[in-house]
Amino acid sequence: MRIIGIAKYTFKEASRKKIFFVVGLFFLILMVCSQFMEVISPEDRIKLMVRLSIAGMTLFGLISAVFLAATSLPKEVENKQIYTTMTKPLSRWGFLLGKAIGVISVIALLLFIMAGLCMIFAYFVEGSIGLNFFKAVMMLFFKLTLMVFITVMGTTFLSFSVSAILSLFIFFVGHMTELLEDIVKLIALRGEEIPGLWERMVRASIELFARAFPDFRVFSASDFVINQIAIPFLYMRNAFFYALIYILISFAIASLVFKHRQFT
Repeated sequence: MRIIGIAKYTFKEASRKKIFFVVGLFFLILMVCSQFMEVISPEDRIKLMVRLSIAGMTLFGLISAVFLAATSLPKEVENKQIYTTMTKPLSRWGFLLGKAIGVISVIALLLFIMAGLCMIFAYFVEGSIGLNFFKAVMMLFFKLTLMVFITVMGTTFLSFSVSAILSLFIFFVGHMTELLEDIVKLIALRGEEIPGLWERMVRASIELFARAFPDFRVFSASDFVINQIAIPFLYMRNAFFYALIYILISFAIASLVFKHRQFT
């Protein structure tokens, strides 16, 4: 129950940071874009709106997830509130879990509101976004939940700014795994032009680098929605368990580091 209490407190604190202003900004972007949709066909309007909506939800969701997760724990330490919290019968891993759940709850609410705005705009452009769109939003939720845990992990041993930058770096690298794989293939094809030992070292380094980060392409579903292809349940299930594995790894590292952290 104390974990739920920490989650509720984190949710309230996040709300006070006026994070819901991103919904207003998202709404404004949809309003502006809708003015340019009148010159294209209704079918293309829906495709364009879906593409813009998912891109906007990803951007604002990412910023919100990283910012809230990166500031939550450091703020507790800075304001000395963590000393009071740690005197209560609550494990440190439970404290971290409560923080993460609180941030995730805010992200879920943000996505819900933004998805609702998309439905309203779809109605006014004489179209329907359908169930597939909400499946894509769920996939995005998996991705952002993972980002919350990655950022929380960073805050256990890094400052707010460094953990935020590291999280964003992991996010962008996680979308470049295909490029890294292509580089490895290119090195393999040109292996005769590179000394054997050097080639193996470079290939091994790039492969290790690529596998150390989650492949965020796993959560990509916008192409399914735009091309009106039903997102398979198996695809969503695999994405869920993929996220769960990295979430457990991130949380295990965070708990281990936080357990041995000294607060002075």
